Amino acid sequence: LEVEEQQRLTDEAREAMSGVSFGARVTTDEIMAHHTAFKVGGSAEAFIEARDVQDVRDVLGFAVEKNVPITFLGNGTRTLVRDGGLHGIVMKLGDDFSGIELQREEGEETWVSVGAATKISEFGAWAAERGTLDWDGTLSDRGTIAGAFMVNPAPFASCIEELTIVDKSGREVTLTRKAITDGERIRFGRSAVVTRMVLRLKKAEGGRKEEGKENDFANERARLGGVFKDIGKQTADSIIADSGMNGIRVGRVRVDDKDANCFVNEGNAKAKDAIILIGLIKDRVKQSQGIQLETAIRIVGEE
Repeated sequence: LEVEEQQRLTDEAREAMSGVSFGARVTTDEIMAHHTAFKVGGSAEAFIEARDVQDVRDVLGFAVEKNVPITFLGNGTRTLVRDGGLHGIVMKLGDDFSGIELQREEGEETWVSVGAATKISEFGAWAAERGTLDWDGTLSDRGTIAGAFMVNPAPFASCIEELTIVDKSGREVTLTRKAITDGERIRFGRSAVVTRMVLRLKKAEGGRKEEGKENDFANERARLGGVFKDIGKQTADSIIADSGMNGIRVGRVRVDDKDANCFVNEGNAKAKDAIILIGLIKDRVKQSQGIQLETAIRIVGEE
């Protein structure tokens, strides 16, 4: 499993943080289970919700100057935070980074500017209302546009036109399509913060499309969807189901009965149980079908 390693926030950095522009809005020992869809995860040493681009610049500048590790978080739908929590600073973009702006329409194509913190469910509803086309089911995700891009950028390769970022030096840069993708793969350094993107969408055949399934699970238990990557035309759901893994449970984490590529938190679940379950599924699929599954989620934090 790919795990992002982090170092602890030093006493010097903690003291210096109190004197910077965003210091008064930093919360310490913030429980990350409150910020992830799966509702698991230990505490972050420092947590800040950026209000604007200047906030992003200031936080990045502080992190670089003080050699403080930083983790970027969207809605936490595709992120599993380990039970030991996160060292350093966790930064989340606030509501000012959301929003949808129609730029222009030409024939069957629509150019739209989307803020990084815009929920995919909101964008999906906007796109469906105008009969525009979503991509590879991404619009059924419950996360943010930037979060989906950071975890799995591949579905954006065919439609992304511009990407606005703030890099580690604090510069706000807009990258054009040629600098981002060759049409099949995305070329992008994950150390920068995405603040906005421009997408070029085609009209859906037959007009208006149905909205995503964002609300299907609104009243159910916390879930972690899209745990594994699809293999070619085979969905991870079907691969796992064919190995008889639907409903299997480790601790308080269970494989969903209907969608085998989704974990359900049955209450007070632990990240370690989800990680054990990931390993069991990979082993069973490898033994029964000879397929090597890869995780599609981000795993961060300390054991």
